[in-house]
Amino acid sequence: MRCIVFTGFIIFTILFLGGCIGQSDDVVGPWAIRGDLPIAGDFNGDMVNDDVGVFRPSERNWYFDYFRDGTTDRKIGPWGNRGDLPIAGDFDSDGSANDVAVFRPSDRSWYFDYEANGDTNKVIKPWGRQDDLPIAGDFDNDGYYDDVGVFRPSETKWYFDFDATGNTDQEIAHWGWSGDLPIPNAADFEGLGDYNNDIGVFRPSVKEWFFDFNANGNTDHDFIWGWPGDLPIAGDFDRDGWNNDIGVFRPSERKWYYKYLYLGKSLPGMTGGMSPGYVNA
Repeated sequence: MRCIVFTGFIIFTILFLGGCIGQSDDVVGPWAIRGDLPIAGDFNGDMVNDDVGVFRPSERNWYFDYFRDGTTDRKIGPWGNRGDLPIAGDFDSDGSANDVAVFRPSDRSWYFDYEANGDTNKVIKPWGRQDDLPIAGDFDNDGYYDDVGVFRPSETKWYFDFDATGNTDQEIAHWGWSGDLPIPNAADFEGLGDYNNDIGVFRPSVKEWFFDFNANGNTDHDFIWGWPGDLPIAGDFDRDGWNNDIGVFRPSERKWYYKYLYLGKSLPGMTGGMSPGYVNA
């Protein structure tokens, strides 16, 4: 798989059944610091999953940027422990993805904070293993973003717990590689407007993204974008009503890069050409 981009004259060499993205649609920052772990959701309650946040393990605090403008709009904490891995979703099933949760590998427990106000509203344990990486989504297709799952790199398997009850309701085997970073919030990457049940991974070793529509263990799309060290997120960052965009927090620069996608309809590419504001990711 290869993509060659020459600035000035743009030449793409595509040698695969996927796509290649040479540029980002937006960049924000610096905001956040090295060591922060990113999440995305609807933290301002406007019913659009276009807000970002970070869990800062060193402080056990959470910071939220509602409009992705590099400004902290809210801070909560301390809530959580060092070593916790954050996710965001609609865990109280009220229709808004404004809740946060953490998976605590040290005791294999999950802690949920409805409305992201610094209070623990629910705990399930034990579920998962210490090397698992958590995700959230609507994996049972009931219209609520209240399910959790894990990618287990040691097995390259995925396990899903519908409604976050501490039980494994579904698993898919051998999709992804050890070293892949799962997008922590599932989305509607194929753009069907159905459910947020599509999963994806960013593979830092080759700067490549892989998507599995409907979480069935098959790769439905892939492309190159980003850099090693980037931490992935997903949401509706262009506010077009489709929860199918991706982004990364780049700790080395303390910046956020975004790519607006519609994978189900066409190969990903540059939207709008070489207009001002486009930056190489």
